[in-house]
Amino acid sequence: MSIPQRWRLTLPLAIPSLGGLAYLAAFEAPLRLLAVNAGALAVGLMWVMFGRMPRGQKARLALAALGNQRQTEAESSADRV
Repeated sequence: MSIPQRWRLTLPLAIPSLGGLAYLAAFEAPLRLLAVNAGALAVGLMWVMFGRMPRGQKARLALAALGNQRQTEAESSADRV
């Protein structure tokens, strides 16, 4: 996939994230929070632009399972609070 085509794929990530950053800035969120969110956006955009998913089906399933496990852990720790 060429770079111009990949830019289109960044829009669903970039537009809401930039809106969130604008919201944080407008309501005077701590600078550290803005920096962390901007950094996460930058990493995500770089992954979309230049990253590659594994070709094998087993590797993709393992990656999806890892993401699901981390989400489940985050939800269970949020329930404890």
